[in-house]
Amino acid sequence: MTDFEYDTFEATTEQFREWLRQQGISGEIVWVFQEDFTCYKRTWWLRWPLPDPNRILAGRQFERGVNRRLGLSLIGLCEVKEKVACYIWVPQDEADASYAMQTTLRFKLHTDTPEPILVSNRFRWSLLKRWNRLVDRNYLELDLPRGAKLEVQRT
Repeated sequence: MTDFEYDTFEATTEQFREWLRQQGISGEIVWVFQEDFTCYKRTWWLRWPLPDPNRILAGRQFERGVNRRLGLSLIGLCEVKEKVACYIWVPQDEADASYAMQTTLRFKLHTDTPEPILVSNRFRWSLLKRWNRLVDRNYLELDLPRGAKLEVQRT
């Protein structure tokens, strides 16, 4: 458990945006969740446009991480339409935090991600998500949080 003092979600997001600029990545930050992302092998798809509540859900995920006091990471996933798709990772428990060497606030950036294919049709999106889970037994969701879980659990 850490005694690190966190800024607000808005202030931390601004610090992360500045850190991304220093890494050569600029653009508005948009928040993604498992429901917005799917992949098969090295092909990635992203639901687009992203749902409006994602920013609110990201704030809840941030607060969840602050309240757990195990550390948290703001992570840049990929660039899309002059924006940066990002997510917030929070360790599940102390063992998870220890394994990830997570003690406080960290900023990270995926550097080898393929450019995602944007999907705006709801029916196509639903088929892609289901199909990718069926055909790929090692289905990859990265460590993206589930937005639906954050809507239900108000922590």
